[in-house]
Amino acid sequence: MKTGGCGPPKAWRAVASPPPASFQSSPPSSGGSSPPGSRLTYDAEGWLTDKLLILMNYGAEATPAVPVLIETLGNHNRQIIGKAAQVLARIGPAASAAVPALRAASLKFDLADTLTARARNQDSTRT
Repeated sequence: MKTGGCGPPKAWRAVASPPPASFQSSPPSSGGSSPPGSRLTYDAEGWLTDKLLILMNYGAEATPAVPVLIETLGNHNRQIIGKAAQVLARIGPAASAAVPALRAASLKFDLADTLTARARNQDSTRT
């Protein structure tokens, strides 16, 4: 993905750098979903999601971001984990170091457990 002979911007650096200080605010009281003590706040998760979307366009050229993407697979937010996995898939074989972290992330989210929990919640609201 070369542009004008200058090469692509180093988008992966944006993911490796911390979010600006202005993004360290608490989640909004009207529906923020970050658990207490979470490393990333509501705004920082949006910032990280944006960076992951940018990285999806770079394919193998995003290889330098693999260590940060592996760390991102440990996030509590399923959408962020999914986007990080998509970026790793687009990087391809150069992201093979992420395979153990991808396996661990997939084990955290068992669909059967999720569906069972939803069914329990629906039953408890009916009574």
